[in-house]
Order: sequence, then structure tokens, then C-alpha cells
Amino acid sequence: MSGIHVVLLVFSATQHYPAQNVSVAGATLSLIAAISIVVLLHLEHSRAVRPSFLVSAYLLITVLLDIARVRTAWLLPYGRAYPTCLTASLATKLLLLVLANIEKRKWLLLSEQSTERTSGIFNRGLFAWLNELLRKGHTSLLTSDTLPNIHEKLSSSDLADRFSKSWALCDQSRQHALLLAVVNCLRWDIAAIALPRLALLGFSIAQPFLVGKTVTFLEQTESSMNIGYGLIGATA
Repeated sequence: MSGIHVVLLVFSATQHYPAQNVSVAGATLSLIAAISIVVLLHLEHSRAVRPSFLVSAYLLITVLLDIARVRTAWLLPYGRAYPTCLTASLATKLLLLVLANIEKRKWLLLSEQSTERTSGIFNRGLFAWLNELLRKGHTSLLTSDTLPNIHEKLSSSDLADRFSKSWALCDQSRQHALLLAVVNCLRWDIAAIALPRLALLGFSIAQPFLVGKTVTFLEQTESSMNIGYGLIGATA
């Protein structure tokens, strides 16, 4: 992966593209990020029980953005060498994204780890880690012995200890003291919900503009196919 980014940096520095300085700066940052990913993957693989959230999120976002870059690069009249390297970089990122999300549950020494804790970003985001439990419940009777371990953050003893500390630090005589204690106890868990909700709000606001642009495109008799492909990508 780093080798491909070195080639892309050379292309950006030697070829005369529009806004070449910006291209060189972007290629340099991409090379630094590629080297950092290799180091971070090694550290995460040896020290974390789950696939790296940071690497997976970075690769997923950059893959989506690189799809648009690759499409644009192939449309530009500057030869085929740079788009080919960019396509190879995209394919490498896709492969690395798949490999980085292989779970390490069967290699862990502590078998009592919860399934959710050892699941990657896609399994947790799509709740795919529940499929095994649903399959087991469909074919057999679930008991307390067959249920998987719950996440450590949901353990009643851990939550009780955290809430006890928050309740002790709270002014219990003031109004809504219980609510304030709960918010103080779960403040980071509540804050973690804010970013996905903002993303959902942004996509919901953008959706009518996308629909309007698509309808306008379909009504035009002479429309560029590139705009149509762009709308397909934006819809996806």
C-alpha cells in the first residue's frame, strides 16, 4: 500500500496537473497515512481484542471518497498511468478493509469475552453479531448457560459501581438529582450518540436536494451520462 502511494506522489510531483501543489500535498498526506495505518494495524492486532475501529473507519471513508477520485481520474485526458495507480490503491484499501475486519475471537486466550466486544465496526454497526444468537434460538431452546456473555459495559455490577460514584458526588437534595446523576454517569455514552444523529440529520436534509436533482436530470432530454453516474454514486 505504501509503495503505491509513493508512486502516486511521484506522479503528482512530476506531472503537470491543475492545482499541482494541492495534489502533491494530498499525495504526501496519503503516504504518511498509509505508513501510519501499517504501524497502527500491527499495534491493534497485538494489543486489542477487536478489529481496529480507527483503521476501519478511515479506510471505509477514504474508499468512498476514492471511488469518486478514481472515476474523475479516468475521465481526465492526462494518460492512463495515474488512474491505474489510483485504482490499484483503491483495490488495496478494499482488500485491507476486509482483512482488518477479520475477528480474532478464535485466537484469544480469554474465551469469556463477549461477542459484541470482539466484533468489528461492521458487525457492531449492523448488529450482525446477533445472527448466531438468533440462529441458535431458532434451532434450540435458549437457557442461561447457552446465552453469550454480555458486554462488560452492560454488566449490572459495573453499572451499579459507576452509578454509586456518580450519585455520591451529586447534590442529592437538589431537584432532578437522579436525572443529573444518570447523565453524569453515562455522559460519554450519551455524547457518542450525537455524531451519528448529526450525520442522520445531514443526510435527511440532503435527501430532497438529491431527489430534486435526479428528477431534473430525468426530465432533460440531453443530459450528460457522467452526471447520471454521479447521481447513482451519490444515491448509493
